[in-house]
Amino acid sequence: RVRVQYLRPAIWSLTVSAGIFSGLAYYQARKEVEAERKASKWLQAPQWGLPQSRAGPPSATELATQWWKDQNPISKATWYIIGANSAVHLSSFLVPRYWDLLWHIPARNVNYTNFTSMFVHSGPMHLAVNMWATYNFMLPVGYSRLFEGNAAHVGAFFLATGVLSGYAQHFTTMFTKNRRIIPEIFIRGGGASGALFGILGAFCMEYPHAQLGILFLPVSFEAQYFFPAVMLFDLVGVIRGYS
Repeated sequence: RVRVQYLRPAIWSLTVSAGIFSGLAYYQARKEVEAERKASKWLQAPQWGLPQSRAGPPSATELATQWWKDQNPISKATWYIIGANSAVHLSSFLVPRYWDLLWHIPARNVNYTNFTSMFVHSGPMHLAVNMWATYNFMLPVGYSRLFEGNAAHVGAFFLATGVLSGYAQHFTTMFTKNRRIIPEIFIRGGGASGALFGILGAFCMEYPHAQLGILFLPVSFEAQYFFPAVMLFDLVGVIRGYS
């Protein structure tokens, strides 16, 4: 018999989510203060010298550096998330023993996996679909009225939603009837889907008339109808389960 903890991980998840928002808010405020400080310097040292001539085409490093400078803040945050998820997935081949510890298994009663589990994926297809969704939805959500191009804010929202959705999945095992050979508390969970559904919810609220579709199906629906349908589908899965 295994006794799964529910109160302790709830407190942990709420504390970490608050810490994520507080930490990134401090980071954003510090950047704004530094920008104002630089702008207040009315006398700048003159820059003398002739422009250097280039002997040949730019190198790959220079092209990559220029491409990164041209990215807007939300796109940079998106690539940070994609890069982190890809790096963690790569670790499944390099250090699989430690990669296994990042998944969340309720019966383990480990709190930190509510955070790390959002970066692990079951395979290349799982990773590719989630990162494709991240690439498509983060930019319009980040520049909506909700976030107004604030990369720290949208990043905090993504990470905190991932933590809280991880705990939500943990919490539902309290009510799930064990209809499987392996009880729900021993089944590992992971992936960025929880955080992405938070981003999808923000997208549907900010762009209710946008057309959304399901992968590989030639039909689309307005966002204001699509999202409640997805929530209903998940609710049935929580209550009754799918094969």
